[in-house]
Amino acid sequence: MEIQDIKTQLSITVVLVHYYLTTDRSDRLCCPWHNDKTPSLQIYPKTNTWTCFSSSCNAGSGDQIDFIMKMENCTKHEAIMKAKDLIGREIINKKTNSLKTDYNQLFSQFKRNIKSEKVKQYLDSRNLNHKQIEIGYNANTWSYLKHCIIFPLRNPTNEIVSFYGRSIYDKENAKHFYLKNRSGLYPSYPKEETKTLILTEAIVDAASLLQLNLEMEVLAMYGTNGLTEEHTEAVSQLKYLEEIIFFMDGDEPGRKAIEKWTPVIKELQPKVKISYVATPEGEDVNSLSKSHESDIFTHLLGNRIEIQTAQQDLFSSSESSIEKRKVAENGRFVKQQSDFDSSNQRTYTTKARQQNIISKEESRMD
Repeated sequence: MEIQDIKTQLSITVVLVHYYLTTDRSDRLCCPWHNDKTPSLQIYPKTNTWTCFSSSCNAGSGDQIDFIMKMENCTKHEAIMKAKDLIGREIINKKTNSLKTDYNQLFSQFKRNIKSEKVKQYLDSRNLNHKQIEIGYNANTWSYLKHCIIFPLRNPTNEIVSFYGRSIYDKENAKHFYLKNRSGLYPSYPKEETKTLILTEAIVDAASLLQLNLEMEVLAMYGTNGLTEEHTEAVSQLKYLEEIIFFMDGDEPGRKAIEKWTPVIKELQPKVKISYVATPEGEDVNSLSKSHESDIFTHLLGNRIEIQTAQQDLFSSSESSIEKRKVAENGRFVKQQSDFDSSNQRTYTTKARQQNIISKEESRMD
């Protein structure tokens, strides 16, 4: 097939669809080759050509093959071979929304974008290692979740069915993004043979724990109110489950979430032990991973607190430490949150300094 035949048969629209790019009503889109906040890439469907009009971009103009070359960062010969593969694909009518996104293929593209220096700096700041966990980055590859670290959400057959995006700019009130009609769980549905399951408050927290290679399954909630129907269905199907551990943030919303979801879990799995980690005040899993060595998780998980009631007053601030211990002796708790009060300090090794974390466990050994 001659190059001219390829150009005649291959629509620029099909090329855009292949790379999950969508134009606006004026056939413009944000250029995928520079940080483009307003659409500067003009598409000409009638001639199957394009031009970037931004002064900060050197992409210039081109046709379908040139577009493929730049997207794939490949030679012209390789782009021609790719173009041949695309010929014959149906042009999608966007108005009917008949395009079914291939999330697995799209995520493969996102993973290739991790090489960006800005992305690496952000991952370092969050202590996330792309070689240990599944993450990608969307600059302008796709019209959704732009400038976000991408985490895949999976269905029961382990297929990627949606994404969670975490903005690398960490703007207040603009950090977390889900796709419309979110589905799937992170990092996946728990394995059938799961015996111990840790529930975290956020996806980033779950990703931090995955890097530790714990002998426990990890499942992320979608915030303190984010124990969805998919979560509960997945948990209810675990026949060999022995314990669920809440590892929420060390703040009032985190503690309230434990109170809220404990009876729900108990109803799903009546025979399963439920416990929680006494996360230090003001900390979360990811923040602890940034400032401490991994031994802090060994200690916190090793000293997790078993809940022996479904009552929703587990962290009542009106009770004194002594009163809480009396309640424990009466069978409500094995341990309590007050074990992390200010009467003693436990010193942990940190990555930059020695960090004092509150713990009263050692006072009982004096």
